Amino acid sequence: MTKTENPSPSPNVGWVKVPDDIPYELLKSINADNQVLAYENGRYFNAWFEFEASEGGWFWTDDADTEPKPSHFCPLPTPPATTECQDNG
Repeated sequence: MTKTENPSPSPNVGWVKVPDDIPYELLKSINADNQVLAYENGRYFNAWFEFEASEGGWFWTDDADTEPKPSHFCPLPTPPATTECQDNG
């Protein structure tokens, strides 16, 4: 019997490295209504950009309001479809 090896999944599929100079279009597209999955030092979390002039402009934020500095991000997956439960009794 021949053993077939499965290829290892690529850990970076879908992940985007946060650029050093973040384009304005990206800043505007990732917001509280359009969050992303972010990665920072072994931690995964939802994140988005906010703008506050008193804070010096644009910055990352999350639900914990920690102002993280993620190295990578990717779009959140589409939520699962919901179906109504039917009572068959």
